[in-house]
Amino acid sequence: MNQPRYQLEALLRVRRHAELRQAVITAAAERRRIETEESIIAAGERIETARAALRGALEGPLDAALLRLTAQGAFVEERRRRRSVQSLASLAPSLQRARTALADASAQRKAVELLRERRRHEAAQRAERKEQAALDEIAARCDGDFA
Repeated sequence: MNQPRYQLEALLRVRRHAELRQAVITAAAERRRIETEESIIAAGERIETARAALRGALEGPLDAALLRLTAQGAFVEERRRRRSVQSLASLAPSLQRARTALADASAQRKAVELLRERRRHEAAQRAERKEQAALDEIAARCDGDFA
């Protein structure tokens, strides 16, 4: 049996596309968040490495140039880490907006899907009632013939 096409199919395609587009935007924001978090972790590891090197340089004969370079390296990494933390903080509102927009797009798609299913169910019920009415009419016509 051929399934009838409902008017909501085009709207559902639009809603699915909008949800997919928003999912891509949300994924990009999540990717930026993850990259920023990874840069914070990497900067922290480099700072710890520089501090360990600085502690090692304090043992034995002191080399002022090496101490200065090691301390400068730790300072530069600390600035990078702070910038990354600020960047992460600035990403939070846009990420939250993207998540909210994705949830809204999903809700709109689901609403159209529910409406489509309701209309399919109503159409099936109408067809069943029509078929039952036809069978009742046939039974009523035949009832007199067999008596």
